[in-house]
Amino acid sequence: WGRFTATVSGPGQQIRFAVGGIALDRRVAFTSAGETEIFLRARSPERRTAASVAGGNVISANALGGVLIGAGGSGIRDVWGNTSWDQRESISGGSAPPSFSWVTWRGDAVSIGGRVEGAVRVDVYGGDEGGARRYIGSAEVDEDRFVLERVVVGRFNQFSAFAFDPSGSVSSESAVLEGPAAPAITSVNPVEGGSLGGELVAICGQGLVEEASAVVSSRVEPDVWFGGARAAVASWTDSCVMVRAPSWPLKPSEAGAVDVSLRRADGRVAVAELGYRYTPGRLAQLSPGWNLTTWSGPEMRIEAALGALIERVRRVYAWDAWTREWRLYTRELVPELVTLRWLSPQMSLWIFLDGDEAAIWEQPTD
Repeated sequence: WGRFTATVSGPGQQIRFAVGGIALDRRVAFTSAGETEIFLRARSPERRTAASVAGGNVISANALGGVLIGAGGSGIRDVWGNTSWDQRESISGGSAPPSFSWVTWRGDAVSIGGRVEGAVRVDVYGGDEGGARRYIGSAEVDEDRFVLERVVVGRFNQFSAFAFDPSGSVSSESAVLEGPAAPAITSVNPVEGGSLGGELVAICGQGLVEEASAVVSSRVEPDVWFGGARAAVASWTDSCVMVRAPSWPLKPSEAGAVDVSLRRADGRVAVAELGYRYTPGRLAQLSPGWNLTTWSGPEMRIEAALGALIERVRRVYAWDAWTREWRLYTRELVPELVTLRWLSPQMSLWIFLDGDEAAIWEQPTD
């Protein structure tokens, strides 16, 4: 629907319209300073292509010009601007409609297969619950079977189809195939962590776990990635998935933000773009026994600074130049006797590490 003003030089009696350089039969009497209403229906000469589902209508993807006509010219179904509304009652096609047999997902791409008798082509439409369905692609019919493979449809979860026989007659619309809604991530908490990973991260949203169905026999934990690294799933529900953040694959000094991706058992994917940030830091290697190292982070309580390493640290000493005495942290003493409670930037430390294996101490940069 639109409104426009036309300026015509010289006398005239009629106004005609053309679409793509092709004149239409519709004529409007010319009246100076007049106003009129007309409805134009365009037929595109272009071949069908997979329609973009991200924005507005894509008329060029519908070679029939947005009009589907049943047998004998009855049951006209308007698909305005490549959009199909649920009006199956108004269709009286000459051939039986197609039926869907299966649907699979790979990310945002859907593959759909089904059966239809006496047809040569099937047009498939997709959309969200309660809205219009847009043309997403066509499939040739071979031995009464059709397959539409890997069409990117975003969050669409409802699909219907029309079949065309050799004469060009269109069937009535198929029954609507409705799948579960696409997953959505609404929050990632915390939103950052160290480059060594291991942080327990809560990913919350809607539909994160696929319900049991004919395709999925039982609820299965989803797969989660931080960038290109897979995260270990600790626990999950339909609304929240707890994972351990994987380690940053590059140098700690080059740490940055990555996408958080979740894939359900049915193949559908939700993405939190740049949803988690790896903080740059320094990695200090500690060997079993005594180690002399430096704290590179900001002022911080020693328990927080040691993090998961605290279970292997027996003692930590730091020299206090003002009092000229050693300060001590150890879990072997009651808290009142511990004299080293805070670490300061560039503080030198003697650390005794228990166990037989070396360890990496990840430190933030100040």
